[in-house]
Amino acid sequence: MTTQKTLHPPNEAEEGEAEEDELEVVTEAPPRVLNKAQEDAIAIFKATKAAYLNAKNYDEMDILKSYLEQVISSFKVVQKFLPWKEILAKHSDGWNPYTERKHIKVLENGKKPAKESNERDPKKPYKIPKIDRSKPEALGSKPKPYNRKQKKGENKWKETFRMARVLMEVKDAIEE
Repeated sequence: MTTQKTLHPPNEAEEGEAEEDELEVVTEAPPRVLNKAQEDAIAIFKATKAAYLNAKNYDEMDILKSYLEQVISSFKVVQKFLPWKEILAKHSDGWNPYTERKHIKVLENGKKPAKESNERDPKKPYKIPKIDRSKPEALGSKPKPYNRKQKKGENKWKETFRMARVLMEVKDAIEE
């Protein structure tokens, strides 16, 4: 006689009756577990951002740009282990250092005097010259009549056949 474990058949619910399991539906990803170095990188990012905003409040344009470059470099470090949207949402309150860099460039361009040189700037596109409105031709006057020049070889095929006939006649004359 062998002794075997007998398993009880599982309790099956009848059709129409659904057993409610105590399973939770997880809609959010579990919070990320960051190591000490990653937490330090986030702290450095927040500290340099705070220093940048402090300098911005005091209108320190000289150091503002260098602070922003530091913020962007620490942002790049944090971006290696956290997604971009999470950094903006959780760690920087929606503040984006790249858009801030655009604002600084606009402020810098506003302070610089305009260039007064006759040299063409390669970044500037070609400007189409305006039409001189004093000339009546430029306005809605009638266009000048266009004279078509006849092409030199317009009747080349006729000439070719004429020459062929002449050659045939010469050939016939030689043969006779």
